Amino acid sequence: MKLKKEVLLKNVLVKRNDGDFMKILLIGINAKYIHSNPAIYSLKACAGEYKNNIEIAEYTINQQAEDIRRDIYLRKPDV
Repeated sequence: MKLKKEVLLKNVLVKRNDGDFMKILLIGINAKYIHSNPAIYSLKACAGEYKNNIEIAEYTINQQAEDIRRDIYLRKPDV
């Protein structure tokens, strides 16, 4: 099972033209501020050596869509 995860990550984390790995943003939209999305934390935990290229952002359904889009844009993810 671990081999499949590594193969998947190597296919996703391709290098950009400048030689760096792509910056991945995992996004969770939760029902309430106190809720957390365990799936995005699990995905990052399974990333192994690529953890440094993955960032997590969490929002709630009560936040304005424009504010969420702005925050995502300002983080400048590749994926």
